[in-house]
Amino acid sequence: MAMAAAESPGTPAGPTRASVAESIAVEASRLARMAKLNDFQLLAYLIDMAVLEAWREAGEGGSEPGFTAES
Repeated sequence: MAMAAAESPGTPAGPTRASVAESIAVEASRLARMAKLNDFQLLAYLIDMAVLEAWREAGEGGSEPGFTAES
């Protein structure tokens, strides 16, 4: 049976859990801004909650430098 790419010698392990969570937080922040600009208040709030959870998962303590729930 062939080895999976992640198991082959010399290949990088891939993104860490924290880096994936950070990427999710950044992308979700963009969606939250889009929702706010288009007056989707409840959707913006829910996405902000997802952003906070993603930063928590990334180990950032729930905040990105310069990030506030109102931004």
